[in-house]
Amino acid sequence: MLVANHDRWFVVTFLALAVGFPLVYLSQPLHFDEAIYLAVAEQVANGQTLYVDIADHKPPGIFLIGVAAFELFSEPLRALRLLTYAVTAVSGLLVFELGRQLRDRRVGMIASLLYLVMVYLPHFDGFFFLTEPWAVLTLLAAALWLLDDRAISDALAGASLGIGVLLNQTVFLFGAAIITVHALKLRYPNFRTREYVYRSARRILTIGVGFLCLLAVAFGAFYLNGILEATLFYSAYVPLVGYSTPFDLYQHVLALLSLFPVWLLAGWMLLGTGIAIARGRVLSDEHLLVASWGAILSIPGATAFAGDHKFLFAFPALALLATVALFDGWARFGRNPLRIRDFLGSFPSRSTILTLLFLVSVVGAAGVNVVYAQAVLDTDMSVDAADARDIAAHADGPVYMYPPGNHVFYFTDDIRPVSTWIGPPYADVLVDRTVTDLDQRNVQYVAVLRSYTSEDGTIEAKDRYWAETKEPLVGYLNRNYEPVERTDQYVIYRRAET
Repeated sequence: MLVANHDRWFVVTFLALAVGFPLVYLSQPLHFDEAIYLAVAEQVANGQTLYVDIADHKPPGIFLIGVAAFELFSEPLRALRLLTYAVTAVSGLLVFELGRQLRDRRVGMIASLLYLVMVYLPHFDGFFFLTEPWAVLTLLAAALWLLDDRAISDALAGASLGIGVLLNQTVFLFGAAIITVHALKLRYPNFRTREYVYRSARRILTIGVGFLCLLAVAFGAFYLNGILEATLFYSAYVPLVGYSTPFDLYQHVLALLSLFPVWLLAGWMLLGTGIAIARGRVLSDEHLLVASWGAILSIPGATAFAGDHKFLFAFPALALLATVALFDGWARFGRNPLRIRDFLGSFPSRSTILTLLFLVSVVGAAGVNVVYAQAVLDTDMSVDAADARDIAAHADGPVYMYPPGNHVFYFTDDIRPVSTWIGPPYADVLVDRTVTDLDQRNVQYVAVLRSYTSEDGTIEAKDRYWAETKEPLVGYLNRNYEPVERTDQYVIYRRAET
């Protein structure tokens, strides 16, 4: 994947985006999910058992990466963010290679740069230590192996997806993209043969074998460590039966506006792909794979309550689709460049209209991102540290955070998690687990975000996510705790004497 001398502009721009861009965000306060991963990893590094003593609904991969950082680095948070940036840079290189195989080097270069820009836009959280950037790397590796027709490559693709699932359950959807590619090819008469069906079935089974072998090794290790049942309960059963959230329209509108040119171009490409398939036009395996990936892996972000970082799963494919659409659009409409004479006629040329619309969408998206970035960059992680110091100053024992403010655990040695489950209680079984822990451990202090309390100190389940489910927990807290102190952000409650 060596870059020729005349492509030095690409190397310079790539390094600027991959190295310089994310460093702007390095001191950002902890993301909600990032705080959970750090809190769990720190406790496991200190001797607790994952999913037995402390748990969240993500698979073990992200926590194990975190544990390694706590073992190896004096500043694990910064190390993990920098490692995530490195993973994103490697993913950018793989996007380049995938684009080269999809079309040519120009497409690969532009798509890889676009991918980096997309990841580090302020709305999509790619600058935090989250599961998605790490899982995307496994998707790209799997995609490149799938383009190699050998059985060993299919098995390696399956193993890569197995690693991805151990990072985030959404990677399962890539299997649907693979099956979709083989099913779409049945549209073409040349592929409606017994030989093709046999070859497709064999490839899918080989991918499945690689996937299952990797998971079998992981599950075997979990079994030997006595955590297999708990792992499956927290990372598979609970999310499957209990995780559902309201749709946040505002955040989706923001995501649409902040990346509007890409949605426009990629959507046009997907529409064109669908029309081509319907008309029986033969498309390459690379094209079908990228289109299926972009369409199917966009579903989590499009349907999630806020979208944001869940869109990262689809970003490599969307960057490739948008780049191909850009080149195809220029070839079709850009031969008549924008000139003053186009404005003099009663009906400007089609190329002029499309160019103007695209430029307006680019300028509009840039404006949205600049405004949003100013709000994002308004604070840094010193705010998190101040929260931790304030709570520790008013509580001389274990503290339960409501809602989960796990950044507090990272920024102070005086406050530790006091419940096995430290994520948001989005299912009845998780509420029961939390209440049982608070009761059995006789936890003395609860720190409640001020916006979740009323004037008289009553704790409220008034937020828009799982409010009904949280009511039993909130009822328990109100019956057993009373407010004693206030900080800038939190109200401190102490267990009432009985």
